[in-house]
This record gives sequence, structure tokens and C-alpha cells, in this order.
Amino acid sequence: PIVIGSPGLELDASEPRFVVEGSGSRKKSPFQMTQEYLNAKANVSGKTDSPPWAIVTNGERIRLLRASPAMARPSYLEFDLGTIMREKRFPEFAMLWRILHASRAGVDKGDSIWELWRREGESQGTRVREGLKAGVTQALLSLGSGFLRFEGPGNATLRAALDAGTLSREGYFQELLRLIYRFLFVFTIEERGLIHAHPDDDAHASSHTLYERGYSLRRLRDKALRRSSYDRYGDLWEGVLVLFRALGRGEEALDLPALGGLFAPDQCPMIDACGLSNYDLLCAMESLRWAVAGNARTLVDYKNMDSEELGSVYESLLELVPTVDLAARSFGFIGIDGEEGSTAGNARKTSGSYYTPDCLVQELIKSALEPVIEERLKAAPDPAHKEAAIRSITVIDPSCGSGHFLLAAARKLAETLALVRSEDGSVLEADYRHALREVVAHCLYGVDLNPLAVELARTSLWLEGYEPGRPLSFIDHHIRCGNSLVGVLDLDMLRAGIPDGAYVALSGDEKDIAKLYSRRNKEEKLPRSQNQHDFNTKSIVKAEAGIVALKWRLDIIPDNDLEAVGRKRAAFEALLASPEYQRVKLACDIYTAAFFCDKRDGVPIPTTADVSLAASGHDESPSSRGVNALARTIAERNRFFHWRLEFPEVFAKGGFDCVLGNPPWEVSQLGEEEFFASRSPRISELSGERRKQAIARLESDDPILWHDYCKTKRSYEATNTFLRESSRFTLTAQGKLNTYALFAETILGLTRIEGRAGFIVPSGIATDDSTKAYFAHITAKGRLFSLIGFDNQKRIFPSVHPDTPFSLVTLGFGIPMAKLCSYILDIGQLSDERRFYYLRSDEFALLNPNTLTCPVFRSAKDAEITAKIYSHVPVLIKEAKGKDEKEENPWGVSFKQGLFNMTSDSGLFHSTPAPDRLPLYEAKMIHQADHRWASYEGEDDPSAGCRDVTEAEKADPAFTVRPRYWVEKREVLARIARARRGLIKAWLAKDAAGLRDELALCVEDEELCAVGGKKYADPEELFTAVEAALEARSPRWLMGWRNITNATNERTVIASVLPRVAVGHSMPLFFSDSDTLRKTCLLANLNALCLDYVARQKVGGTNLTFSYLKQFPILPPPHYSQTDFIFIVPRVLELTYTAWDMAPWAQDVWEAADEATRAAIRQRAEEATAAARGNRSEGTDTRLAASGLPPFRFDPERRARIRAELDARYARLYGLTRDELRYILDPAEAMGGDYPSETFRVLKEKELAAYGEYRTRRLVLEAWDREETK
Repeated sequence: PIVIGSPGLELDASEPRFVVEGSGSRKKSPFQMTQEYLNAKANVSGKTDSPPWAIVTNGERIRLLRASPAMARPSYLEFDLGTIMREKRFPEFAMLWRILHASRAGVDKGDSIWELWRREGESQGTRVREGLKAGVTQALLSLGSGFLRFEGPGNATLRAALDAGTLSREGYFQELLRLIYRFLFVFTIEERGLIHAHPDDDAHASSHTLYERGYSLRRLRDKALRRSSYDRYGDLWEGVLVLFRALGRGEEALDLPALGGLFAPDQCPMIDACGLSNYDLLCAMESLRWAVAGNARTLVDYKNMDSEELGSVYESLLELVPTVDLAARSFGFIGIDGEEGSTAGNARKTSGSYYTPDCLVQELIKSALEPVIEERLKAAPDPAHKEAAIRSITVIDPSCGSGHFLLAAARKLAETLALVRSEDGSVLEADYRHALREVVAHCLYGVDLNPLAVELARTSLWLEGYEPGRPLSFIDHHIRCGNSLVGVLDLDMLRAGIPDGAYVALSGDEKDIAKLYSRRNKEEKLPRSQNQHDFNTKSIVKAEAGIVALKWRLDIIPDNDLEAVGRKRAAFEALLASPEYQRVKLACDIYTAAFFCDKRDGVPIPTTADVSLAASGHDESPSSRGVNALARTIAERNRFFHWRLEFPEVFAKGGFDCVLGNPPWEVSQLGEEEFFASRSPRISELSGERRKQAIARLESDDPILWHDYCKTKRSYEATNTFLRESSRFTLTAQGKLNTYALFAETILGLTRIEGRAGFIVPSGIATDDSTKAYFAHITAKGRLFSLIGFDNQKRIFPSVHPDTPFSLVTLGFGIPMAKLCSYILDIGQLSDERRFYYLRSDEFALLNPNTLTCPVFRSAKDAEITAKIYSHVPVLIKEAKGKDEKEENPWGVSFKQGLFNMTSDSGLFHSTPAPDRLPLYEAKMIHQADHRWASYEGEDDPSAGCRDVTEAEKADPAFTVRPRYWVEKREVLARIARARRGLIKAWLAKDAAGLRDELALCVEDEELCAVGGKKYADPEELFTAVEAALEARSPRWLMGWRNITNATNERTVIASVLPRVAVGHSMPLFFSDSDTLRKTCLLANLNALCLDYVARQKVGGTNLTFSYLKQFPILPPPHYSQTDFIFIVPRVLELTYTAWDMAPWAQDVWEAADEATRAAIRQRAEEATAAARGNRSEGTDTRLAASGLPPFRFDPERRARIRAELDARYARLYGLTRDELRYILDPAEAMGGDYPSETFRVLKEKELAAYGEYRTRRLVLEAWDREETK
């Protein structure tokens, strides 16, 4: 669009004519109206149909702008057309012409040239960000070594403190980082023209000039490119210190405001007293102000610096492990700049932290924060209440990192707040900035385990909420450092007492001591002990109320000047020192420390009584001397975080209104490779048993490193014990603990019941067995609003493996239907509504009744058809959910993971056949209804490869496949015979006495009793008789399926019947109580196309496990009619009985069939014989004789038609329509080529290449139509 204002009307000036009807505003500027229109258009569609650009002009000035969420810092390209024309500036006019020419809009040709330029700019910006990451690292190296090298009294004090240990290398690193943050802050506000208290006041022009010439960091940017300035003097650094002190307390001569905060004297006390050479300072300036992208040097654009740049800084910091060499007076990082070691053990790797792309952040702002804002505004009756409602919204990121989510939330809240405050709907940039400062000070909360991240998050928020002339807001009470997962979340945990699981003996503990304190703790929790060790609930409640009151008084203290900020800081420190706070904190620390403390004789060990005494304000008991001090030490070392204590005013109102974040994705266990990467690279490079042996030798070879290793290992053990036993994580502390799942449960506990939460986690949160209780909870309770599943194939998360799917999860309250989609490759696909499907809580139970996990569909149509199938057909096995519920297993199915493990049972394998050996089948040797799919090549070489069996070989009914190995027949019988395990064990061991004892116990088995009642002269006769009995009790054929599969293979479920053979573990077997006739139907069902279609919606990995099979929709035995048997059984028999080794199977099918079914089998055999002879009738009798029915000829064309007929029949049995069957066969043909789904793409492509058509589709639909006409 093009918006034209009146001549003389400034583009930022409000005017009634630019109000959108129905918006509630009386005035808007031309620019504001256009910007809000573009933002709304992008917000609704996600991907605009037309280019998201606009032009605004008043005849004098022309602006080109694009949709942008940063209303507080709008971006646009502006031309002063009046000046260009009056002063005849032809070059500027030529540039205007080239940029704004109509051809650039690209309305008729898709993307505009502007959009292409923008993408190139983003690409270059990405390269610059990478350069900034490297620049921050290099600046830290220059500054760190520079302060150590410089000769000055402060520098000598610094070196002495590092040498004595009064200043750790981490403490020095932290001061260096604060210095970097100061630089980044000043760079940014200088470039934005906000450094001065009165930036637009001409009365202060001389102060501004003085600052620019003598103290600005901008002048150092230019000096950094002139090598003549690189000397050993320290005058430039002295000027920087003057600037920092001026910003700390204010300086009228330079018109600098008093900011405090980051520039306060206590932030960098050691460094501020040091000198620094011009050489080292300018090296740092060059690294920070100029980024190297390829072969070009690019000026870093701090004016438009956004959270992406701060995120890149955050990532680079997590990768750094500092080291100090005082002898060489150098500062470095492990694995960088020649330092030995690897960065594999850095904080980023061990914390699982990854910076979140902004497009994902904005999606969660839409789904989680905007609804909260809308609800608050809807409930407020007038502007004053609306303003208070917005200011009262609380937003938390429990793993805030650099503050990306908090920044995005701040912008959205500030935009709304500024608009609410505007009487006429007109909002200027200054209004947004003022609103941002208030939002940052009142609405935002964050927690992170890494203190470096916490400080960067504060800096980010200060930058975003900076208002010229005002100090940096005091936000230390809102942005906290601690372990969000370890600590007391709810004070009810204290009242319940310390769990007995806290006293499990860990590495280095004395088991007897652990047991002793476990008993003592258990006794202290008994009712009779409550009088002696009362938890004094009233005392806890009273203390909590006192803390809330103190926190509320703290929040209402203004921070408009440095003195007010000081009062606020003092009030916060007083709160932390208050008796109420200290009492409850000590009780929480003791409770949590019980999981972490050493359980050894002579060491104080906290128990429930100690928690009670601390909560009541009493001194520790004589038997627990030192326990309070120990708890405080452990709490500080492990950064315990007690939520209700840190943010009591929030929990007094029920919790946070909105929780946002991308918590760490990391297994909670010690990674030896990462641990030793920076400590002993040699050990880190070893693997398996060699590494374990090297670690064990440390006890004698390197006791210090051994102690460090044991200490870290025990810390992980203690943390995991707390996570499992503390009662905080009842839904996610299952299996191998992963931090993302634990954070998901924490987020649930932080969110106010009417609030919202939006977070990013691996997709396993909805599909994995370890998180099924959590997912079942949020769906059953109506908490799941949406789950948007992404595939990382296009590297949305560049630092995460492309095979790692992740999801955007949004929680709410009272949600009747969850909004879901999967397989999203980029954010633009979210504009396609066909990808979304909606499920009620009972539909999750319908589709996955056993696991209650989330079904994964590519499109709404897939969800619709699958739900319809499940509403018609029950699952194979519905597991019992409680004691009063019984398992539903209509087929009487049981499973075996094959018969032999290919690794652990390899000692039983033989590479040559023998009369008493059976072939060992592997999964790759079978296919659907085909037990002769593949065979091994070599006659005597077991390492030879496996090949497909040819059609000519399959046409020979005497042909059998060659396996890689053979197994003794008796080993196979031992695994499949229906007999007592003790009897089989004695028989295998050839234990005659034990075998006779076992036979005597078989009182209900006449045949085995008879065997046991006979007397045998030779034990071998006994063993032979038992073998014959076991063989009679063994199935003559087996049914199994391929364990290794994929949802995108030609077929996902591949099942077959096979002779009595040995079977490897990659081919699970299933057994059914039903008769053989019905088992043929079960086999046909498993191989049916419609079942395979459902399987493709279910299987998320490469293993088709028992749990998947149990939840597949399988027609139960009563569902089959006589007509179905007559149709299905003969066809299945023809498909499976193609060789003489399957004669026992054919005989069992025949014996189970009634006369009508036998007649159908005879007719089928006659038709097959006629087809094989070219329809020449020779009168051969093909009826089943005593010797058995001859195998059916293996005819690929006929088999294709038979399978198509079965597929069509099962589609009908599943209740599908012809159109639904068409869709299952080929979504593109049924819905259009752009429909966002695929089913049997590989099968289709293979058949198009082989036959020139999608043969299966044609045959199945023809079979459907033939039945339709009957």
C-alpha cells in the first residue's frame, strides 16, 4: 500500500484521518497506521499474500517500511525528497529512483526486490553476527591479557589476588564480561543517539561536542583502524574509566545521566583500578566494532542491534572455558589461541543451551502472551484499569539465557501499554520507550543457572528499556541466578517432610550411615513425632506473608533517579536479611541439602526435624550441630532456587500469568568425554573400556583430578536423586532424566491456573514413553492449547542435529480441543491451515489408549481418516490402566522378541547345516506374506552378503532360502514349546534326575505324565521321549514381523508366516489363542494397506516395537463373517503357501476350515493352476489329499491382484469410503499436488519407474469397484 499524508503534516504526527475505523483510537500518524496495518497482516497470516512493504509520504519525505515487531525502535528507509529537489542532489535522487521504482515492488512477479535485498541483508547480518561472536572472544583475550601485562599498582593487586586465590579465574572472567557488557551498552546507546540526558536540547550542544571529541567510544572505533595509535601508553583507557564513572553517577559537563547498575563501582572493582595499554584497548575495540565476514571487514551495526546479536554473544560465552597463566601474564580459553584441550566440556554443551531463532519466539508470543493481554484488557472497564491490568501481567522465562523471550515479551507488552495510555490512539517512539522501561521494571522475571547469562539478560533488558536521562532500573530482584530444577517449588514440600529417598547411598557414602539416617528421618515423620517436631504450619504461613508484604513494598518504590534506585536496592537487601526470609530459606536449604550432603560418620546430615526447627525459627538441636551451616554451603555451591521464596508476590496471586522459554535439552548425567575435554584431553579421546580404565588409574596417577571427577560424578547422582525422589517431578522423573521434560513440568507448576505458557522442547515431550504421564496430564486436564511439531531438516536450530524434531508447546486452561500439526520445515508453512488438526482429550485416548501420547499427522485429512478408523476398529491390545480394569486382548496375542539374540546367543550359531539343525531367519529375509524374500550368497562363507531371491527361484516350490547361520533344533524347541520352563531347562542341560522331578510335577498333562511314568534304561531314551513330547507341543509354523522399519519406506508393517525355524531378535514373533483360520485373517490385517497407512502416522523412529503394534487398530475375531473367511482365507493361503516347507501351515489352515471355506480354497487352487497353464484345462485334481495340497505357483502379477483385493476388502471392513481409500493411496491425486501430506510415495515412485504407472492404486480401486458392483 501507499499512504499519502497532507503536505506539512509530519509522518509521525497524529491526525484523525488516519484512524482505522473500529480501532478505538481517535488519532494516528500516517506512519503508525501503516506500520500497525503491516504488522497485523503479518500476524494474521504468518506469511503475507502480498509483499509486506508499504510507502508513506507527505510530499516532502518518503519512507519505505516493512512489517516489524519492534514498535519501540521502528526501522524504515527515509528520503528527504524536499531537500533533494531544492538542493539538486542528483546522486541521492538517482538512489531514490532505483530503490523506489515500481518494478521493485514485484507485485505481479512474487517476491519484491526489496524482500530479496532484505534476505541478502539478513544473510550478511548472520555473517556479521558470527564475526561478532569471534570478536567478543578476541576482545576478551586482548583485555584479559592486557590487564595482566600492564604495569600499574592496580594491575599488581590484580595479579596478586589471582595468585593468592582471593580472586578466581572465573571471578576475573566475570569482571571482563561485565566490561564487555559496558562496551556493548555504550556502543548501542551512542549509535541510537540516546547517550545524553537531553539528546535533543540545543542548550547542551557544547556538552555533546565535548563528549564526542574527548570521551565517546565512537572515536575509538575510528582509532582502532589507525595503527599509529597502538602504543603502550594508557591514556585511552583512563578516558574510558572517566566515561564509566560519569555514567555511574552522572556528569552534567558531558550531559551524561546517572545510570548506576552496570556502571556502579561494585561491578568491576578489580578492573576499574587497573591500567590498560592503548594497544590492548584498541585491539579490543577493533574486535568489537568491526566484524570480519569472509574477506571483508564490516562495521557492526549497534544502532539496530537486536536480541539476535546478544544471543550470538551468549552462545560465544557458553563456549568459553577461561585459563590464566600468571607466569606468562596471559589470559586464554581452553582449546582457543593455542591453549591445550577441547571446548567439548563447555557450559553450552553440558547445559544443552541453544539460542532460539526469533521467528520461533514470535510464534510463542502470539500463542501464549497475546491471549493473556487480550483477556486482561477485556476484563478492564476503562483506560486506567487497562493500564493497571497490563502493568500487573507477570512473565517468566525459567531458563532465560540472554533474555530473548523476555525482550520479545517486553516489546509486546510495551506496545499495548503505550497504546492504552494514548488518549487519541497516537503513539510516538518516546511513548513506546517509556512503556518499555516500566514493563522491564514491573512485568518481567527470569532465572538462569549460568551467572554470565543472567548478567547478559540484565544488560539486554537495560538496553531495551533504556530511557534518556533516567537510571538503569533495578531488576536484580526479578532476574535471578539459580537452578530452576533444584529447590523447593511449593512450601507444602516442607510440611510433608524430607522424603526417605534422600538417604540413598551415593558414591563415597557409607551405606550404614545412610540407612541409619533414613530410619531416623522416617521416625520423625510418624504421627507420634509430630508433637515433638511440629512443622509449625502457622509459622511458615506467617513468614511467607511477611515476605510477600516486603516484596510488594519493594515493587512500589520508584526508580526514576539514582537515589531511588539505591533505596530499592537497599530494600531488597533488607528483605534478603529479614528474619522471615532467612527462616524459610534455611528450611528450604536444609530440605534440599539432605539429598546432596555426604552420608558419612561425623558429618552433619539434615533430617525432617531440622527442617521443622528452622521453619519454626528455633536453633538447631544438639544432635545436629553444624547442619544449618552445612545446608547454607551446599545451597550456595549448587545454586538451589526456591521459587516461592524468590518470587513470593507472584505466587501469592497464584503464579505467573505467562511462562515462556526454550529450556535446555540435555540428559542429566555426567558426560565423561565432556568432563575430561578441558581437564585431560587424552582421556577424553579414549572410548569404552579404555577410557574407564584410564579414569580408574587417576586415583593413583592424578589424585586431584580423580577427586574432581568423583565430586562432579556425585553431584550428578545427588541432583538426579533429588529430581526423582523430592516429589517435585511426579510426571517426568521417569527413565533417563532429560532437563527439557523436567522444565516442562516446572513450567506447569509456575503458571497461574488461568495463565498461559509457551515453550520449545524436543518433540519427545508428546511421544516418548518417559513423558507420557506428563502429556496425558496436560491433555486430560484441558491444558494443552497447541503443539506445533518442527522437523529440523532445514536447520532452524543451526546448532542442533537436523534429525532432532522439536515442538512449540502452548499451555492454557479449559482448552476443549488441542491444536496440533507436525513435520513443519519452516515457519512459513504455518500459514497452511490444512496442516493443522484438532483433538479432544478423549480422542488422544482413542488413538493411543495405552500410552496416551500424541499421534503425529501430516495433515488434517490424515487425522480425520485415522480417527474414523479408530472409532470403528479397536486396538490389538488395550492395556489395563488400574487395578479394577482388565486388559482387553480379543486375539489372545502374546509377543516374543524373536528366539535368539544375534549377539548374546551367537555361541549357539553354526555356519553349516546339519540334519538336527534349523535355519536361522533374520528379518530382512521375509516380506509381506513371503517367507522367501532374501537369501545369503555364500555356501561356506557366513560373512557373504544377502540378496533378493529371484522370481525363477520362487517359482520352484522346493527352493528354500539359505540363512547365514543354523541353530540346533532342540534350542528352537526349548524356546517355543508349551511346557514348564524348569522341565525345558533340565532337558537342555541333559539333567536326567532334574528332568524326572519336573515330569512328576506335570500332573495335568497326561502325555508328559506318561513319559515321566516310564522307566528308561538309558537317559538318552528319556531325553528323546521328552523331545518328541516337546515337538508335539510346539507350533509347526511361526508368525513374525520386521522390527526395523520407517514411516517413509515402501511399506511400514511387514509381516509373514514362516516355517518352524530359528528366528533372530530383529524379527519379533506374535502368538494368538485363536484358531488357524482366524490367524490367517490377522496376518492379512497386518499386511493391509489401510493398517499400514495408520502405522505411518504412528511410527516415529526406526523400530516397530510391541507398544506400537498393541495400539494399531486390528479387527477383532468376531468382526469377521463367514463371507469374509471365504474371501480372505483362500487368498492369504495362496500368497503364503508357495513352497513345500510351508505345507504344515497349509494343512493347519485346511483342517481349521469349514466346508464352504474348503470349497473356496479348492476353487482358488484350480484358478491358480489354470492361470499357470495359460487357462489350458488338463483335469488335474487339486483337492486336498492325504499327502497335502500342492503349493501355489509364485506368480507376481496374480499376487499383486490378490493383495489389491485384500486391501480393498480391508478398507471396507475398516469403514472407509472410496474417496478415503483414494486419499490413502495417493493424497496428491485425491487432494491436489500441493496437499501437505504423503503416504506411499516410495511405493508410487518405484512402480512408476517399473511399470510406468502407480499399479497398486489402479488395482486396489479396480478391486473396490468390482466389489461395489456385486
